[in-house]
Order: sequence, then C-alpha cells, then structure tokens
Amino acid sequence: MFISMKNYLSIFILVVLFSGCSFQQGDDYTGIHDSNLPSLIIDTHGKEIMYEPKSRAMLTVITPGSEEFRRTIEEFNIGIEYRGLYSGTIPKKQYGFEVQSVVNYEQKVSLLGMPSESDWVLYGPYSDKTLLRNYLAYSLWEQMGNYSPKGRFVELYTKEYIDKEKTNQYQGIYLLLEKVKRSRSRLYFQSAPTHNINRGNLTFLIELFPAKRKWMSTENFKTESSESWFSIIYPGKKKLNTEYLWHVENFVNQFESLLYAQNTLNEQSYFDFIDPFSVADYILFNEFVKNDDVFFSSLFVYKDADSTMKLGPVWDYNIAFGNVDYSNARYPEGWLQNDLDRTWIDSFVKDTVITNYVKMRWKYFRTDIFTSQVIDSLIDSKVKYLNEARIRNFVKWNILGERLWPNPSPVPETYEEEIKQLKKWISARIEWMDANIDSF
Repeated sequence: MFISMKNYLSIFILVVLFSGCSFQQGDDYTGIHDSNLPSLIIDTHGKEIMYEPKSRAMLTVITPGSEEFRRTIEEFNIGIEYRGLYSGTIPKKQYGFEVQSVVNYEQKVSLLGMPSESDWVLYGPYSDKTLLRNYLAYSLWEQMGNYSPKGRFVELYTKEYIDKEKTNQYQGIYLLLEKVKRSRSRLYFQSAPTHNINRGNLTFLIELFPAKRKWMSTENFKTESSESWFSIIYPGKKKLNTEYLWHVENFVNQFESLLYAQNTLNEQSYFDFIDPFSVADYILFNEFVKNDDVFFSSLFVYKDADSTMKLGPVWDYNIAFGNVDYSNARYPEGWLQNDLDRTWIDSFVKDTVITNYVKMRWKYFRTDIFTSQVIDSLIDSKVKYLNEARIRNFVKWNILGERLWPNPSPVPETYEEEIKQLKKWISARIEWMDANIDSF
C-alpha cells in the first residue's frame, strides 16, 4: 500500500510521542538520565544565548513514564535568552523563552500539564540549596487564594559541541515556571480598551524595578512622589501608545499622591485606587517569609476594569525564609518592615486600617495555611520527589557546605541539614509572629 510522505511523517511523529524511549548510546538522548522528573533539552544549534535578542533553539521535553502512561517526547521551536541581573554573575544560568512557530510567531502550548501559553521561565536554584524556596512561596501564596505562577521541577540539559560532536550536558534541577503575564490561563483581567480610556475601564500590569535595571525595560515610567521605576508588562507594545501610557502613569501618580498625604483632608482616599485587603495580604506574606526584596524589586501591580489596583503575584523568593546575611531578614524574630525604606511600604504600615487587616489575616491563615504541619508536609513531599535528581544536581554543582552570596553563616554541610534549617526557621517565625502580631 502506498503511503504518502505527509502521512509517513505523521505516523513517525506519533511513534516518537507515544512510544517509550530507551536512550541508547548513539541516539540523540545519550547522557540523559532516567529520572522521575521531566527532562528538558535545549539545543541552540551552536549559537550563543544572550540577554537580547532571543536565540533560536529547539526545546525537547521528555515526560517520564509510569505504569499507566509511556514516556513521551515533544519538540518545540523556541526563542531563548538569559534573564536576571545578579543571575548573570553565577554559573547556573537562568533562562526565559518563548515557544514559537516556524515563522517566529509566538505559539501557545501546554508544557508538562500546565495551561497553554507561549512565555516561560527556567529558574535554576543555586544559592538556595534547599532548591525549594521559590516553589514554597508560590504554593503558599496560591493557598491564600491568589493567582500564583505554576511550576514543575525538571532536570535541564543543553546540547553542546565538544570535539566537534554534539553532546547533552547536564545542568541540574530547574523549576519551569509560568512567566507573569496577563492571560486567560494566568493572571486574568479584562483587555485594554482601545478608545474612550478612563479611570474605570483602564487595565494594566506593571512591575517595580530598581533604577539600575532601567536598561532592561523599554516600556517604563518614573513616579512623581516616590520616584520609583515601573515597567509596563501589559498592555504590550502593540497597544501601549502614548495616550495609554499617560493614563497608566497618571493613575499610579494619583494613588501615590494620596498615599503619602493620607493624614491630610482629601475628598478622595488612596483606597479609591488600591485594594486594602490585597495590600494587607501582600505585606503579611512578605513579613512571614521575610523577603528582603519586598517593595524593592519584583513587585507586580495589576488593575482590572471597574476595579482598583491589587498587589501580586509574588515572584523571586530565593533569599526569603532566612537565606540572607545582610539584614535582619536572616532571623525569624523581628518585623521586616522596621528596617525598610522602600516604595509605599512606610506609608502603608502607618495606616491602622492596613495594620488591622494584617493582624486579622494572620489569625485567619494560622488555622490552616501558616502552620508547621502544613508547610513541613509540603516540603517533605518535594524532598522525596527530588531525592534522586538532587544528588545529580549537587554532583554538577558541588556547593553544599560552601557559602554563596547571600547565605548566612554557619552554612549547613548537607542537603538534609539545609532542609532541617529551613523547617526550624519557619517554625520559629510562626512562634514569634504568634507572640507579637498584636504589636504590628
């Protein structure tokens, strides 16, 4: 029977996707470990990855098999780039990538069961030797009832040319994450209006960043009162004309003006511009984990139509939970906000409406989420899941027992001691906040 080339290719693709893979010597998967974690392979075809522009590459996603399902292999065209400012100084690189069609248009796909989208982040835990701090923060924020970036632990490989031969080089454990963006499957709010823009129908997503990172963003503005820099993530370049930028900037400036003048007589309140419950939850969460970057970087703010601004989602918590040596954030005792001179936070915590909400929400979440039992169980499940892969990770990155910035001293010698230290810090933080929450 004659089989056309088109049908032959379709059959071949189905066989690759739905048959097991033995990773025999000599095939494209030589060097890939059998793992209970998914494996990702990035092949740039010999091209260098840069911060900008994105380099064209091929992403191979290998999902491990089980008793019910066979191992699957999928391939995607991607544009990939390095991400992060400090991350560029460490050997375990961080990546952002966009899944693309063959003509470089973004393409929405589901990766490892997560909802379909085009933009993704590969975060590689390095100075956080538990490998868990970001995952733990995102999980807890979601349990509080908020949108939080979904993530999957993976083992990453890059195809390298060594002695003129391609070989898969192991890069360790990474967390494949949803990039924060406005999307029906991620942080969803109404689309930006195209005409008759006003305070009511205005929608946006912005991110606070330090002035030294201004070069990393082209769509940004500086506020008048706090002189803070914000990058505009949504709307994107296609919709963000001069008029829309003015409306976003004006809205944030009006909010700041009222926030810093809250003790004066005004017809309006800054609560007309921002949701106080959102502010209280964000402050409470960051106090609990003592994130020293709070209100300094990675602060996302979004606004839906016919609504006020909200803070979140949370992002970048590798120096939280005591993993920092240059502030009191290393200790489970003490209020983090007492040491901060940051955008908005000083004025927020002077408002008894906000501080009373913080106290109320702590007592509410202490009944189910902020408990040692719940958090230890979440940690234990991931420690068990990463058991074999984390050994390979620390063979590749032989850093256990080594002080990496900003690890506080003394540095645990083993992975088990890292986990024990994390649990001990969280338990002590809960105990201290229980005893002192009424003084916040």
